[in-house]
Amino acid sequence: MATAPTRLVLLPGWAETGGVFARLLPRLPATVAAEVVELADPTITDWSVRALAARVADPQDRSRPTAARTVVLGTSSGGYVAQQLAVDRPDLLDGLVLVGSPVDLRSRPPFADDVERLTDPVDPAWVLESLAWFGTGSTIPADFLAARAAESAALGARVWRDSLHGLVDSEPPLSTGRIEVPTLVVGGAQDELVGPSHERLLAALPRARGTVYARTGHLVLWERPDRVAADVVDFLDDVGRDA
Repeated sequence: MATAPTRLVLLPGWAETGGVFARLLPRLPATVAAEVVELADPTITDWSVRALAARVADPQDRSRPTAARTVVLGTSSGGYVAQQLAVDRPDLLDGLVLVGSPVDLRSRPPFADDVERLTDPVDPAWVLESLAWFGTGSTIPADFLAARAAESAALGARVWRDSLHGLVDSEPPLSTGRIEVPTLVVGGAQDELVGPSHERLLAALPRARGTVYARTGHLVLWERPDRVAADVVDFLDDVGRDA
């Protein structure tokens, strides 16, 4: 178990809130101080990946502890933002965890037309149906899914549209620089959305190690919070030993 203090900065994916970490947080040890940076705030006006990375960097600049390690965990497109942060501000983090993270989002996703047609109020039932876009390999608790759908619907149609444009219109983070910090890359064996990204990330990151979960789709964190927590704690231990 990780015994030295560690700050774990959590970045949700596209059209998600910090609620996506509800199943992960109780599984982390008390020595890990977790904090969420919301990346789907309706007050955001610049949705580029670089601007979102700067949004993550700002509170770290103001409050980076001298005694604690800082590791950033991004799930799905939150991992895309985490990559950009590691490129732009490597001084702010000691490690990186990429869970179901893409490596290049410039192609228009197959569900983009559905998002363009969204109007307010966004129906939580529609959000639940949209999860089929991402695929799953195992059962996710219904109450967890309902809560996430309600939160995502409440973000509003503009956030869904503008944030998607920001992701697909941005240069891929790894095309803008190198990532040198220790990195854990976690993927799902049945992730058809960004599955090939796993191998590409491992090949591109000189200090990366990876693991792939069987019977798991793109929503790795939703499906396997126990395994993610265990792998993250092991990674934090390794980062602490290397510090």
